[in-house]
Amino acid sequence: MAYRLDVRKQEKGTYLIIQKKYWDKGKKQSRTKHHKSLGYLHDLQKQYPDPVAHFKEVISQMNAEENGSKKLALEIDMNEKLQKKHIPDIIWLRCDYENISRVGIGSFFQ
Repeated sequence: MAYRLDVRKQEKGTYLIIQKKYWDKGKKQSRTKHHKSLGYLHDLQKQYPDPVAHFKEVISQMNAEENGSKKLALEIDMNEKLQKKHIPDIIWLRCDYENISRVGIGSFFQ
C-alpha cells in the first residue's frame, strides 16, 4: 500500500486529501481508500507557505515508514544442507540456480 495526495477542484476551492492505494484481490485492480482530509488550499496556505509541497513531503515520509517496516532479515547457516523435499516447491520454481550459485549459497540448497 502507498499513500498519495489527492488534489480536488471543488466549488469552494481546491481541496487536499490523503488517500491510501491498495490492491483489491477480489476485483483484481488497484483501489484508493480515504485516509485523511486536510482541508481547502486557501485555508492551509495560512499555516504553510506551500501546502501541496509540504504534504507531498509528509506523504513521502509516511510511505518510507510503511516500507521500512516491511523488511525481512534472512539468516542462512552455510554449513547446513537442506534436502529438496523440505523446501516448498514454489521456492524451487522461483529460484534461478545460477544466480544463487553466484552469490555463494548454492551449496546450501544441494
